[in-house]
Amino acid sequence: MDLEAICWFVEVVNRGSFTGAAEHLRLPTSNLSRRIAKLEQQLDCKLLMRSTRALALTDEGQDFLPLAQKLCANAQLIDHWALSRAQVATGTLRITAPAGFAKWPLADWLIDYQRKFKQVKIELINSNQYLDFQQHQLDFAFRQGPLVDSSLISQLLFKIEYGVFATPQLLAEIGAINNLQDLQGKPLIATSANANALPWVFAENKFKINKSQLMFEDTSLCLKAAVAGLGISYLSWYEAGPLVEQGKLVSLLEHLKPTAMGFYLMYSNREFKPKKNQEFLRLVDTQSAQFDQLQGIIFERGL
Repeated sequence: MDLEAICWFVEVVNRGSFTGAAEHLRLPTSNLSRRIAKLEQQLDCKLLMRSTRALALTDEGQDFLPLAQKLCANAQLIDHWALSRAQVATGTLRITAPAGFAKWPLADWLIDYQRKFKQVKIELINSNQYLDFQQHQLDFAFRQGPLVDSSLISQLLFKIEYGVFATPQLLAEIGAINNLQDLQGKPLIATSANANALPWVFAENKFKINKSQLMFEDTSLCLKAAVAGLGISYLSWYEAGPLVEQGKLVSLLEHLKPTAMGFYLMYSNREFKPKKNQEFLRLVDTQSAQFDQLQGIIFERGL
């Protein structure tokens, strides 16, 4: 029996199409279709009803699917067990992180990791979106709360203190900002995810941005635009704090107590972790200690 084809069948069902499964598996669609057709011949039954518009399980396919899922889960567990016992870290390490954190410090961490473990291929996805672990074949994700996926292990690394900032020159032009209502109609610089502005979170409420002057996924670009006097922005204190001390930015709305946001490392709840993952966890545990000395960071120790 073709175990690999059985797992591919499960992937086709999960993705809802041969095209989606082939892209995820990084295979030609023709190869995938041919192997599953051969599997159907071995089983002497039709598992899938194919058409140009839809894909559906046959009655036999519905009966076979839970058996196939269990078989694939056990095969994956064996792979993880074997990889966890390996003496050398190998394979591909896929990570996602917000753009600002990816630039620094994560890029430096990954350079150090690559120097030590040259047989591991590293793929980093810069995104503020909460990407699906299975769909993107992720090993780790750095994410800022709140978190919703309870199937993953989430390790709080630290909390980030936020504030609202603008240049003194801009405030002289647009007037004082004493409450959230004063922000209406003012030039705002927003951080985005999936082309949508992220809300500004305060102790008792959130400020939803309906219109912004500028919008970036990378918070360092928001900071740069704020320093240029192009608008008011919601930024971390560790980014903006030094510029407040230099007089280039002014902190606003401190009485509303912008919320400190948890920053997490997330990964699959596997019984056995590949060597590459074990080593990355050790690296993060060591390197994250540097945040203990940064302004605007509430440090949380230990992985």
